[in-house]
Amino acid sequence: MPVNLTKGQTVNLTKQTPTATLDAIIIGAGWDMAGGVDKVDLDLSLFAVKADGTSDEDGFIYFGYQKNAVETFVSFGDNCIGEGDGDDEIISAKLSALDPSIVKLVAVLTRYDNGGVALGKVENAFVRTVNQADGTELARFTVDGNEGAKSLTFGSFDRTPEGWTFTAIGSYADADLGGLCNSFGIKA
Repeated sequence: MPVNLTKGQTVNLTKQTPTATLDAIIIGAGWDMAGGVDKVDLDLSLFAVKADGTSDEDGFIYFGYQKNAVETFVSFGDNCIGEGDGDDEIISAKLSALDPSIVKLVAVLTRYDNGGVALGKVENAFVRTVNQADGTELARFTVDGNEGAKSLTFGSFDRTPEGWTFTAIGSYADADLGGLCNSFGIKA
């Protein structure tokens, strides 16, 4: 049974897994639009972060960079209008193939600047984590919009001695995807 998280909560994903190991996860994000807005282009991205707080191009995945060199991460494309039920965008991460220097994965949602639709017009934005091996949903975090924000840091997947955890962050910022890349040391 998935754990429904609130901002600031952490769940041990490894302990939520019926098998002894958590090899790979699927990160799904979805959203609905409010106020008569029926189409908006939001993008799910993932940063693989080292202990010094930086990432690099091999540790950054988004719709325009769908597979990295060793296919540790795979993005399943860009949903430019946010239509449909369930996951609007999906990224898979093979945890067992991550370089040991990676201490966390940070999942973010950003808006593509298509006419200034702010994340404040987004309702029911969620990120969920699924065990890729058996399709079991392990955790879900739902967040409401913030007027004017360009990005939402959903949460972080942290490597711990007890396995992988997910912490619900739910932090909005005025930084677009380029700004977030810069904050992780990636030249945008």
